[in-house]
Amino acid sequence: MIQSITVPAERAGHEAPADLAERREMMVKAAQAGMMPSPVRPVAEEVIDGVRTLTVMPEGKQPRGWLLMLHGGGYRLGRPENDTCFAERLADRCHIAVVLPPYRLAPANPFPAGLNDA
Repeated sequence: MIQSITVPAERAGHEAPADLAERREMMVKAAQAGMMPSPVRPVAEEVIDGVRTLTVMPEGKQPRGWLLMLHGGGYRLGRPENDTCFAERLADRCHIAVVLPPYRLAPANPFPAGLNDA
């Protein structure tokens, strides 16, 4: 039997502490400098229901399904661009389209904001 779960209401957050803000900035700079793995082929950028998303299609095949992939970082860190290389491998091996949306990050947007975005 499946039970429903009530998600708490969204609440106000606060600015990220300096160390978290610094890690976020370091990730952006590392990606811009080419220090993070990047996909072999271009990643489609599209707007789905008003949200800018990245979509990775399987190479040379029609996708047999779609996967919503939330980037890593525990709802505190990261961005879709950081996981496109993994998404590309997943798309190719599973013959699926992988959609990577952004979501609001804590602590500025604490739980359940990121979950609601997803």
